[in-house]
Amino acid sequence: MRTHFTFVSDPGHGWLLVKRAELAEVGLSEDDITPYSYQNGEILGLEEDVDAETFLAAYKAKMDREAEIIDDLGSCREWERFGTMQTSSSGFC
Repeated sequence: MRTHFTFVSDPGHGWLLVKRAELAEVGLSEDDITPYSYQNGEILGLEEDVDAETFLAAYKAKMDREAEIIDDLGSCREWERFGTMQTSSSGFC
């Protein structure tokens, strides 16, 4: 598994870009992700407040190291929604 992941944002929010297979490789599924994340084919934009942190914690537990984050100027807000986990609406965009 790679060690660098891209973070994209717009003025309102940010997302960590990971491949669908990488999500599974750290033991997570769509059921672990809130509907505030997005998908574009095999690439997922995991929202920064919960989903990216969930992925990064699972990555660290699996790989025994921190992932490196690369900032980008793009956004994934135009992508299709991803995630089925039920949440309260507070704290999310």
